[in-house]
This record gives sequence, C-alpha cells and structure tokens, in this order.
Amino acid sequence: MISCSAKNRTRPCAIHLDLKGLPPTPQRLISLLDLIVACGYNAILVEWEDTFPWKCDLRYRGATFYNQDVIKRFVDRCGELEIELIPLVQSIGHLEMALRLDDNEHLREQVDCFDCLNPLAPGAHQLVEAMVDDVLELMPDVKRFHLGGDEAWLFGSHESTRLYAQQNGKDRLYLYHLDPILDKLIDRGIRPLLWHDMMIQWDDAALQQLSQKADLAVWGYHGHPDYTQDHLYHTRVIERFSNLNVPMWACGAYKGADGMSFDRATFESRRENTLAWLDLDARFDFAGFIATGWSRYSTNRVQTSPLDGNQDVIVLLGQLFSGQSNPTLQQVNQLLLQARELDGFQKCSDILNLMQRRRKIAWEQVQEIHEMLTFMQYDKNRNDPWLVEQSCKKLANAIEDVEELSDELYNVFSGRVALCWMQEYVHERIAPLKEQLAVFQSIGSKVPVY
Repeated sequence: MISCSAKNRTRPCAIHLDLKGLPPTPQRLISLLDLIVACGYNAILVEWEDTFPWKCDLRYRGATFYNQDVIKRFVDRCGELEIELIPLVQSIGHLEMALRLDDNEHLREQVDCFDCLNPLAPGAHQLVEAMVDDVLELMPDVKRFHLGGDEAWLFGSHESTRLYAQQNGKDRLYLYHLDPILDKLIDRGIRPLLWHDMMIQWDDAALQQLSQKADLAVWGYHGHPDYTQDHLYHTRVIERFSNLNVPMWACGAYKGADGMSFDRATFESRRENTLAWLDLDARFDFAGFIATGWSRYSTNRVQTSPLDGNQDVIVLLGQLFSGQSNPTLQQVNQLLLQARELDGFQKCSDILNLMQRRRKIAWEQVQEIHEMLTFMQYDKNRNDPWLVEQSCKKLANAIEDVEELSDELYNVFSGRVALCWMQEYVHERIAPLKEQLAVFQSIGSKVPVY
C-alpha cells in the first residue's frame, strides 16, 4: 500500500457525473451518494445536460429528466453527507443540446455544426446565462460552478468572430463572452472553473486576467504528462500555467477515456494516469482533483460504458485522489463489499466484460472479411464466393453471441439505468455489426467465380 499526502484530504476531490448518457434512475442517483463518500470523494461535479428540469427552454429536457423534487432530494442528501456540489453548464463548446434546435441556428459558429456557440451572435450570452440561472435556482448555495469551455474547435471560425479574433486575439474573444458570466458568479461568492485546453495558446496577460476569475481544470487521460505526445496536457503547459499563478485542478478519468465503444474501463491504465497526476501534484500543488466519467464524448455521440460497471475504478481514483491509499483489487472489492455494492458491481462488470469480449471477436471477423474482399479485388483469380459466404455466417454467429446478452444486460441494470437508455446502448453496439454484415453479404453475392 502506497500512502498519499494527507494534504489531499483537505482539498476538493470530486467525482464527475456526466448525465448526458446512461443517466442513473432517480433512486440510483441518490443511493450513489453513499458509495461516493465511501470511496473518499468530498465533491461532485454534476453535468446535468438534458436530465435537468430546464425552465429556460423545455425542449432541453430529455426523455427521463429528473423533476425538481429529485434535484432537491439530491442536493439535500449531498448536504447531509457534506459533499460539495459543483454544477457544470456548457458555455462555448459542447452546446449541442441547445444549438441543435433549428431556431438556434443563428447562434452557431458554423450553420451545419451544433457544438460551438458564436459568442458575438445576438442572444449568445443570454442563452448561457439563462441555463446558469436555472441551475442556481435549484442549487443556490454552491461555492463553485464549472462553465465547461472545452473542445470548441470551431471557435472563431464565423465571419464575425474570425474578424474579431484577427483584430484582438481568440483569447480576448473568449473573455469577451465569458467575463460577464464569470463576474456574475463571483458577485454571488461562487468561484468559476473552466477546462484548460482552449487556453494553452493564450498570451500571458490573458491568462493572468483569467486567473483572477476562474480555476482551470487540466485534463489528460493517458500516461504521464511528462512523457505524453499530446501537447494539450504536456507538463510544459502545466508549468506555464503555474508560473503565471493560474489555479489548477488535476483531472483523471474513471470511465470514457479508453474509447467511447469500450464496455469497461481499463483498470491499470486508469491507475497509471492517476498516479501520474499525483506525481505532478508534488511539483505544482493542485487546488483540487476531478475524476471525470464521460458518458458521451459529446451530446450527439454514442453512450460510453455505464457507471455501475466501473465502480472498481471509481474506488481506485477516489482513494488515490483523496490521499487515502493506492488500493489493490482485493482492497477495492473489500471497500465495495463494505458499501454493500460488491454483488451488484460484479454482475454489471461481468456482463459488460463478456459483451466487450464478444464484440471484439465480431469486429475481428469484420476486419478479416474486409481484408478477404480487398484481396479478391486485387487478384480476381482468387475469388471464392463460398469462402465469403462462410465468413459471413461466422460473423452472423458472432453477432448473435453479442445479441443474446441483451436480456441479461437489461436485467442486471434494472433499477440502475432506465430501460430506454440500455436499449439504446445495446443498439449502438450491435447495429453497426449488422450493417457491416449486410454489406458483406451484398458484395459476396456478386463475387464471380473464375
């Protein structure tokens, strides 16, 4: 067992609940709080997205949104357990929930892309402010508020914003949009947070201006920032922020970081990455920690692995970031047993592991058929319709092996996630395989014999 600094326990150690995919049922949402505390977390970064009972625009509400009573129970229970709540509302990028609506088309940076807000468009500021106000109405006592702000890849690409950025810089465009919202939160005694990736090219003056108003949540989910090939979270980025006295939080991930179609997080890769952030903490003294758990990479993409199938990694990051221990798998299971979660977790993880293995077999068969057909096109003397037919049958059997897990998956997650979301989850994993099979069968029927 490796002991971590006791200082970690006095800082925010937050778990991220990304509710825009596979949201827990209301009952499960509340019961998860006891597990969260048992793991060592003292804060929750909650990204409500379409699960929130929005008043500013009822169309933002999803199929299974939580009513105000559920939100109140959640907030009250967090208070009883002394869990700090940090709500997250997107402010620039990842605004698909709002921008995909036809009558919000004028607010997009690009008319055919839903993810990035044009901060100079009339009504852009009011759109974000209205959502922030809705959340604060039901969560009025928060001390921190996350405004997202990441992965706005089209930021500054509209004719108007491009001209503004050319004249003033993208950093000033960003601040032009967010400064009034930051000031409004600060006036209420609330400290804002933002993801860091859009600021790495900012000049020193803009970063110092931002540091007076917001903390940056620095995220990176693979390996050690000292050695990563990803420039977004290399240690030199963190060192520059530190030299400019920018308050930073370190962010690892408990799910969604290994690939959006993974059915289970990779335990040891999550450990390696989290330990890397703790190594950097000795140098940069982070203001807090966040264990992110992405349920979709963006609003319009497929759902990632369910939360309840990754409780082992939730325990791992909670123990590490809170400074309690570097637990073995046996110790993780012991904590889950004490929290009365072990049996349910094992059932969830077992079925997800099985699905992942069977899906891997099916996709390997897809690749094999692709290679076979490509080769037959290259050398038509080797065309073999029978071989294509047999390979397609093998793929069909592999798909059936995946599909037969559906009912058990629904049963295991019953009461944890609404059936409609689990059905979507299964469809997203089986439909692409079936589509590939149909294509191969169509091509195979046309392969001539020479």
